[in-house]
Amino acid sequence: AAERCDDWGVDTMKQIQIYDGEPAKIKCPLFETFLKYNYSTAHSAGLTLIWYRIGQDRDLEEPINFRLPDNHISKEKDTLWFWPALLNDTGNYTCMLRNTTYCSKVAFPLEVVPKDQHSCVSHSIKPIEEMFYLEHDNEKIVCPDIDGFYPASVTPTIKWYL
Repeated sequence: AAERCDDWGVDTMKQIQIYDGEPAKIKCPLFETFLKYNYSTAHSAGLTLIWYRIGQDRDLEEPINFRLPDNHISKEKDTLWFWPALLNDTGNYTCMLRNTTYCSKVAFPLEVVPKDQHSCVSHSIKPIEEMFYLEHDNEKIVCPDIDGFYPASVTPTIKWYL
């Protein structure tokens, strides 16, 4: 087994906040930031992606057991899904890519945030601000990060709010 592992530490650039009680997904940052290849390439090269977490107020990193009957977390390729996210899911998550001769891992903090009373948001989460420059009448503003929340055959109805 690989004794040493390329440890990228904690990726604090990826401060992930998700809402309590809502489905959510998080991608392993290894493929987005640290490695030159994507999940499909790594998988076909015989590498396995393993997920760990350290719960809030804990110091032991444990593998996530996706087979528990009451588990609300699943994995799909390089993505961790929460069905739904719960407050006690807050903690540091690690994704490790490995085989017998290679190992690379990175951790990142995840915070599950309660919504404000009688609201669908929380004022403790700063919304992502995007700048749009619409130069032509037919340019579209696209709702980000909704892939996977509905079947590929379905076109979702999206409502925009100011």
